[in-house]
Amino acid sequence: MYFLCYYLLKRMTLKAEYQKILKELDDLAAAMASSPSPQELKKLGRRQRELEPVAEKIRQLTAAEEDLKAAQELGLAGDIQALTEKKAKLEAEIEEAMLPRDP
Repeated sequence: MYFLCYYLLKRMTLKAEYQKILKELDDLAAAMASSPSPQELKKLGRRQRELEPVAEKIRQLTAAEEDLKAAQELGLAGDIQALTEKKAKLEAEIEEAMLPRDP
């Protein structure tokens, strides 16, 4: 029971983190469109380049989760297996990409 609660809490926390990253990326795009100073544009662009690969993996994960749900509803065992593996791989890649970088 404890493991299930821990797993669910971790999943909810990760989903919230994923949403924060996607929102920050949207906010960066809006800030860049508002004609900031060259220094601010450089700073915003750097942050956008940092977040974009993670955001792309998050989008791929979301698509894989939707595909997995559809495969489960249709009972497609082969697809369920492949999509479960893809989902786990993407989750690991996202977790690794979210680790702080050495300065």
